[in-house]
Amino acid sequence: MKLKMSDIPPQFENIATKLGIDNTKLLFEEFGGTSVYFPTEKMVYKEARDRE
Repeated sequence: MKLKMSDIPPQFENIATKLGIDNTKLLFEEFGGTSVYFPTEKMVYKEARDRE
């Protein structure tokens, strides 16, 4: 089914704009109905920073 930007809930428009509608749809398929935690960018780079 073809999604348009107007089909995306307003709170996800920024994500759809940055990732594209197809990738946003994949997120909905994978995580729809669940709570998802995304670490801060600082936490993602913590291990690499500590290695250096």
